[in-house]
Amino acid sequence: MKTALLALILLLSSCMTGPTHWSVDAIAAGDRIFNSSRMRYTSTQGGEHPILFEMVRVGDRIEAYISLTRFKLRSKKIAKVCFTIDSQTFEDSIPVHEGGMRLTLSEETTQKLIQALQMGHKIAILLDDFEEVLEPNEFSRSFDKFVGEAGFFQNVFKGPVP
Repeated sequence: MKTALLALILLLSSCMTGPTHWSVDAIAAGDRIFNSSRMRYTSTQGGEHPILFEMVRVGDRIEAYISLTRFKLRSKKIAKVCFTIDSQTFEDSIPVHEGGMRLTLSEETTQKLIQALQMGHKIAILLDDFEEVLEPNEFSRSFDKFVGEAGFFQNVFKGPVP
């Protein structure tokens, strides 16, 4: 009996996935074009980390942002961000939002990052002297929720949103 119980526990624990650093919040407005969601990455380095990566979806439009949580960017106009996917590195010059702490990534860069994460690649982001590494663990599953796949949006008062 103890052996069977131990085998069951081992079987169930082997099916569990590791912790995810991706979180998704959603609001169902009752119409696909007004439904929105936000997907954030929580640093693997623990504690308060100065770089925050997040994506926001309204309807079918997705925008990605990089923010500094505690510091202002050196440049008030354009910031250079370095992305490394595997051993491939590319730079993007991005306008700085008013307040000096947030950048909106281009649609092209956003698509590159999404594709790389869906393929299981880590992405290193270097902004000013701060670095963050986005881990792909559970990204695809979280991204499906983020874009509203298969009944993710649920309006408590009306039931499933078509």
